[in-house]
Amino acid sequence: MSQIYEPALGYFANAGNLGGKREKNSQRCPITSKSAGTSVAQATGVGNFSNDLFEGALYIMQVTFRNSEVCGVDPYRALAANGADRSSISYGEHSREEALRQALDQLARRFDERTRELEEANSRLRALDRLKSEFLANMSHELRTPLNAIIGFSELLYDGKLGPLSADQKEYIADVLNSGNHLLSLINDVLDLSKVEAARMEVLNSTFAVENVITEVVQNIAPIMSVKELKLIREIPLDIPRIKSDRRKLFQILLNLASNAVKFTDKGEIRIQCEIRAGIMRISVADTGIGIKADDLRLLFQPFSQCDSSLRKRHEGTGLGLHLSQRLAGLLGGKLTVDSEYGKGSTFALALPLTSTELEQPADFGVSER
Repeated sequence: MSQIYEPALGYFANAGNLGGKREKNSQRCPITSKSAGTSVAQATGVGNFSNDLFEGALYIMQVTFRNSEVCGVDPYRALAANGADRSSISYGEHSREEALRQALDQLARRFDERTRELEEANSRLRALDRLKSEFLANMSHELRTPLNAIIGFSELLYDGKLGPLSADQKEYIADVLNSGNHLLSLINDVLDLSKVEAARMEVLNSTFAVENVITEVVQNIAPIMSVKELKLIREIPLDIPRIKSDRRKLFQILLNLASNAVKFTDKGEIRIQCEIRAGIMRISVADTGIGIKADDLRLLFQPFSQCDSSLRKRHEGTGLGLHLSQRLAGLLGGKLTVDSEYGKGSTFALALPLTSTELEQPADFGVSER
């Protein structure tokens, strides 16, 4: 059995029998099992160390580290001074660190590869989406041209400019005209949406009175409101200033909101309100219609969707109106919001920021009527 000298303690110890008695010290080492060397070797990945050699090395490290803490010296230098060979003890730890480093490097390479693949796939999807939008824009334009001709000739026939019509003929022509106008409206929505998505939609700013735009919107929805016997309320202050924005897009947003309000309201009223707060012009359209369920609000501005599938059977529409209105509001620098209670009605509001120049401009005219 080999003897190991402990300089700090001043005695020799048996390297192979750590649990036995030692000169000048009866304290036992915590490692008492003869299989300790084998167990540690298995755990660290270092193989074929004899128990005596391994236990002796561990004992040297234990005593040296304990004494170094007391004496305040570097334990590794103390191990070197005692002649302990640390290379064999640290071999397993070094091997594990190297294996872990290689695994991390491999994981990083795979992550980079997947990232590049995702970026390439996203790039291809964006290119395909642009091609889709361009195709829809071109196709919608091609469809709209002959449709305008159909609508134009139908109007000539309906007005009797090409000769008198019987009552039945006039009714049939009216159906053709209404269907043509409805189809044209859908094509225009698709065309505008495709232009927005393809970044081809231009904003043509001009200075105009909001009151005039609201009046045009009311004129468009008045026939349907009359059939449903709905009450219209307009609240527009006299001092609303003229604004600089895209008049056609503002009209399209408000017409979509007002048309939806009339479509989903069977009784009650439609309220159009305009006000300015903290430099923001807020134009709202409120109704006393069916309202929207809280769970369906997340689907409200999604394209080609309606909150309740049963509504598709009762009301016409592709589900593009609100989505397009939201996108157009963003082009104008504004924001479209909704507040709704199921069974009681909804309020859609368009918020447009005003410049200091616009706020200082006097209004041409304004009315407040009920």
